[in-house]
Amino acid sequence: MHRGAPRRMKIGLFSRERMMKNLKKIFSSYDHKNLDYKFPIFLAIYVTWRLLLLNFNSAEIGDFYNFLLLARDITTGKFPIFTNRLPFYPLLLAIGLPFLDGVLWGRILSLVFSVGILILTYKIAILFSANKNIAFLTVALLTLNPIFAHDSLRALSEAPFVFFVMLTFYLYYRKDVPWRGIFLGTSALLAAMTRFEGYLLIPAVLVGLIVQKRWRDISTVLAIFLVPVIILWGRHQILTGEPPLLIQYLPQILVGPRMFDLLHLYAMHVVFMAGFPLGALWVYMGLKDGLSKQFQQYLPLLVFLALELFLIYKVHPAHRYFNALVPFFSFFLALGLLKEYSLKKIHMPVISVILLSFFIYGSLKFQPFFVVGTIFSAISTTIFTLLVIFIMVLSSKKINFAYFKPLTVFFVVLAGIVLSTSIVLYRQYDYYTVTEASKFVLQKEGRVAWSDETGVSTWYLRERGIGLSEDLNDDEQWVWLKKNSVDYVLVTNEYNEGAELTVVKNVQYRSKFRLVKRFSWNQDQKIALWLKEMGILDEKHMPVVHRDFSEVYEIIG
Repeated sequence: MHRGAPRRMKIGLFSRERMMKNLKKIFSSYDHKNLDYKFPIFLAIYVTWRLLLLNFNSAEIGDFYNFLLLARDITTGKFPIFTNRLPFYPLLLAIGLPFLDGVLWGRILSLVFSVGILILTYKIAILFSANKNIAFLTVALLTLNPIFAHDSLRALSEAPFVFFVMLTFYLYYRKDVPWRGIFLGTSALLAAMTRFEGYLLIPAVLVGLIVQKRWRDISTVLAIFLVPVIILWGRHQILTGEPPLLIQYLPQILVGPRMFDLLHLYAMHVVFMAGFPLGALWVYMGLKDGLSKQFQQYLPLLVFLALELFLIYKVHPAHRYFNALVPFFSFFLALGLLKEYSLKKIHMPVISVILLSFFIYGSLKFQPFFVVGTIFSAISTTIFTLLVIFIMVLSSKKINFAYFKPLTVFFVVLAGIVLSTSIVLYRQYDYYTVTEASKFVLQKEGRVAWSDETGVSTWYLRERGIGLSEDLNDDEQWVWLKKNSVDYVLVTNEYNEGAELTVVKNVQYRSKFRLVKRFSWNQDQKIALWLKEMGILDEKHMPVVHRDFSEVYEIIG
């Protein structure tokens, strides 16, 4: 080399050329010459559809508004000491808050991570099956799954969490990933900093790495994961004097009793997680087929699925806890649907009839969130399922198997469209009344008091008043209102499980309040009411009859 020529520095692992080469290697999963355009076209359609529905929901649900409040604190350089919220999702929200409306930014984040979930699901399905048809069907079934269809349209922490779960498994199953331990540890850490279930990724990944004897990756993953977690836990312990929330809940999760009155709901959710009454049958077939060939490959995934199902069983069978399982159940469903097997045995139609009966019984009696949105969707899905069973019986006697498979896939997809659309439409107006009431009273002059556990009122009215945070009797509530110079009161029945402003309904104080405006949303299903009259449904198990209201009162006394 000429003495005056600049010397190229070799810095090994972190050289620019090597970094670019490794990054390309990580995100390439198939030869561009054999590129299948079905998935990119499907993805483009999905993104377009999601953009059109960006403001479809009237309001957001769950803890989203509480996350927004936390994100707002982060933008001012503060992170509350007494909080059981994990920091990563509020941090993501805080990035966009200075530039966009908080609700809109949350929905954009959900869209971006949902697209990422579909891409990673497709790539993992390719790694598992080496079959693009199975991978494409997996993504299609995931898109139509009632849980994914609902939650991906919502500004929730579920989409980022599931994305990092899928990314962790993708990085694990890509054997040629450079800096594998670094990426695995970082991805698992971000999942754990988004939702507490993310901690389950560590034992799942470690089991796989131990079987592979990847000791260096194990030490790297543990170091990257544990150091930030210990710092976060230590901060909480020092500032509050209390152990982290996860440590407090751990004994209850491990040894606490299970509420048997919710066991039926748990069973319904597990059996019908795939989004179709016969889904459990096809998932079982796909899982059995996969494990018979590649048990060791599936081991980390099986550990994660088992831990998740155990956690849900011990905590609460709410639909949001199943989010991380849905992509994998969709894969096994696709694998089972496209598997070659004999239909000449009568046990398949018999099992199908049993599953359908369980679906009908559960839909009418218990109304689990993602099994059915309305009675109409339950009836429609039942009809599609009966057609599948009918075709199954015929296939075992007269019709060639080649006719059965495409017809089955067709009716499964059709049922998915009905179920997911029904739930998305049905849940469109959750928190609608409290949101509209908050926006309405925001236009009024004076201070506002509210009792609202949703966080909606706190987000919109945080600069204009005060929320009731303790249980007070009506006399104490009246003193509290006068002490805080309140001019307007907002009451709601939308998820109001905490302290409630009941003084406005008290006969003694009724003359001191004037109803300014009432916001209500009634979604009475005539079929559901008819079933109630017949004694099939009772008031306790009728979430299909929606009667939400929020009221704004002016204090005149």
